[in-house]
Amino acid sequence: MRARGRQPLAEYRKITDEIVKCVHILKQIGSYEQASYAIQDTPDVVQQHYGRFLPQDKAALAAKILNQVWEAA
Repeated sequence: MRARGRQPLAEYRKITDEIVKCVHILKQIGSYEQASYAIQDTPDVVQQHYGRFLPQDKAALAAKILNQVWEAA
């Protein structure tokens, strides 16, 4: 029997998956909007809860992505 007030393991797994997706998108792309689409929430919520994971130097992130594209081409 499950204790009152506790969420089932499946709910924790869902929340953990959302956190991992959101943080990954923020680190790789640097966009609150894209991260919010992934977890089906608003950019404001993503900024409040996950903003600390956003890379500080977005220009360096953009340069890294462009270099990867040019290397692949």
